[in-house]
Amino acid sequence: MPLVKQVLIVAPDAEFSRSLEFVLEAEGYMITAKPDLEAALSLRDAHFDCTVLDQAAAAGPAMDVIHFCGVARPVILLSNTSLPWLSNWVAGVVEKPMLGQALAAAVRRAVVSGTNLEPPK
Repeated sequence: MPLVKQVLIVAPDAEFSRSLEFVLEAEGYMITAKPDLEAALSLRDAHFDCTVLDQAAAAGPAMDVIHFCGVARPVILLSNTSLPWLSNWVAGVVEKPMLGQALAAAVRRAVVSGTNLEPPK
């Protein structure tokens, strides 16, 4: 019997976070949700197979966000604008407003790969 995959959602908007939880729970994932990077980093002893990061939660200093993407990988970024500096540090980007299947497919790919894209050299 396969193990249930654990997904961390980081999104400050509670209603949006719940909708993400609904989509991913329907795909069979176990979900933990946090409103910001600081709260997510407080889970340092927990293991997640994938992290879904809302762009709104990535509003802090660029180096803090990049550090988070390095320790929380693989990361799927949910973005409504282009963030080339950040998209180099994540496993995938899903544009908002996203369709449920686009998010589920991105998480599936990230869980299988287990890593983010290689950062630029």
